[in-house]
Amino acid sequence: MAAGLANDDHLNDTQRVDHVGLMAEDVRNDHDVRIDRDLAALAALVVASVSKRFPQLTIRLLVAAEPRVMGDAKRLAQLGEVLLTNACEAARQEVTFETRAGSLGGGMWTITDDGAGVSGEIEERISNPFFTTRHGHLGLGLPLARKLALVHGGTLTAGNRSEGGYRVIVQLPEEPPAQPPVEPLRVGALRCA
Repeated sequence: MAAGLANDDHLNDTQRVDHVGLMAEDVRNDHDVRIDRDLAALAALVVASVSKRFPQLTIRLLVAAEPRVMGDAKRLAQLGEVLLTNACEAARQEVTFETRAGSLGGGMWTITDDGAGVSGEIEERISNPFFTTRHGHLGLGLPLARKLALVHGGTLTAGNRSEGGYRVIVQLPEEPPAQPPVEPLRVGALRCA
């Protein structure tokens, strides 16, 4: 049911809230799959998958280190795919997906694009569920990516680059907390826990 909703351009607000609730519950239920993962290998798989949908772009995969993290490969790949897809949709010609050792131990992904970046007004709202500037999108990419990083004990920061474009940095610890913090997705006055 959730996959069908994600592709529907004509969702009403109730369906959207239900969809977010299903996604949040799905993410929470998968947090206990802890297997040693090669973050660089996951990045390579994500780039190979996403680049097929954007043949007009140059998507560079940079590997400065091959960090290992404990986590769910499916969720980590979903995190990378959401962020890389967003970057590709915003890019003019080039996107870079870099893997390196993280400042928290573990690893770090940095995804950059050469697009226009976002205005200050949009930047304030870009992480809110259902906020989007693109027709046919639900505005759930960054909120979902933040949730996936959080479930793995990591952080996600994003912002404009001084040279133009946008940058998203995900830092993941070597070992996520035993019980990751569960922060509900908030939609205006509604709370999806």
